[in-house]
Amino acid sequence: MSSRLRVGIVLGQLDLGGSEGQAVALAASLAARGHDVRLFSFLGGARRPQLDALSLSCTVPRLPWLGGGTLGVSAWLRRFRPQVVYTFTFRAHLWGRLAARTLGTPVIVTGYRQQRYYWFDRFTLGWSHAVVCNSRVVADMVQARYRFPEGRLHVIPNGLAASCFEVPDGAAARTSLGLDADAPVIVQVARLHRNKDHETALRSLDLVRRARPEVVLLLVGDGPRRAELERRIAELQLGRQVRLLGARPEVAPILAAAQVAWLTSRMEGAPNALLESMAAGLPVVATCTGGVPELVRPGVEGFLVAPGDHQAIAERTLELLASPAKRRAFGAAGRLRAQQFGMAAMVERTEALLLRLTAEQPPAWSAPARAS
Repeated sequence: MSSRLRVGIVLGQLDLGGSEGQAVALAASLAARGHDVRLFSFLGGARRPQLDALSLSCTVPRLPWLGGGTLGVSAWLRRFRPQVVYTFTFRAHLWGRLAARTLGTPVIVTGYRQQRYYWFDRFTLGWSHAVVCNSRVVADMVQARYRFPEGRLHVIPNGLAASCFEVPDGAAARTSLGLDADAPVIVQVARLHRNKDHETALRSLDLVRRARPEVVLLLVGDGPRRAELERRIAELQLGRQVRLLGARPEVAPILAAAQVAWLTSRMEGAPNALLESMAAGLPVVATCTGGVPELVRPGVEGFLVAPGDHQAIAERTLELLASPAKRRAFGAAGRLRAQQFGMAAMVERTEALLLRLTAEQPPAWSAPARAS
């Protein structure tokens, strides 16, 4: 490392989503490598205790969104005077990027992690000195939709912590969750959001339980569709089969209790939850969307099906539940595949990019003021 950077990471919220997890892990790793890294979040959330435990400074304004939130990030930038502002998620892209541009931050980096359209990107994405995507398909979308220069687009896959490969005892995990030792268990880790298409998951489960009535689906995550999903579970009479476990800071014990992992999303970037399931040795049945095919090879680590195809999901799941040998083979391949996405590689590539960008840009701040 040739120099010490001041990096400001701006988040929309501190919830347990994959983007937020990657941002916090990147911040902690860069700080451990000697850089001055601080975070700003427009909204609080469940990750705040994690940041406190890591001794990472994080500012959250009292009044979110416009007003307090926008003024808060601007004041924070003036105090900290980072060389780099790296934004993650919608609010950060909109208000954090605007504040960084207005105040003359030397380097602005945008983390684009999903195939989503943000209307303001047509006007402001060009302010970014670099756009970092977690999959090739997302980078291609950004380039085509916004005509963003190819030379400023960078694909840096998500990083997995080494702890993701430490699989707890499955029998103990089942006992802690109150699951029968012999019950077939499926797990899906995903925010309860429309993009994740839990409706397809429930319809798939409805088919699976006709052949395997004792099946259990563990849904890990929370979000705006929880009440709607609870009603749908009741309508399909799936109350005995579905466990809504909410957001969990640690998913390893839940993954250890399962035999198959699902991801039924209609739109994705490169889902970290899928990599975590593979690292835990689970065969996966996932929809072929976004960067998922860049992670899962059909017939090697699991099966890919068309988005919304609940019948195919059910058929592939029953095939896996009927074949312990196939589950073991897919699970072992998944663990090997997941090892290619280590946290160290993600951090090193990001650090090298930030060092290069700051070397290319003249400093716009004077000596940094003392940050609160």
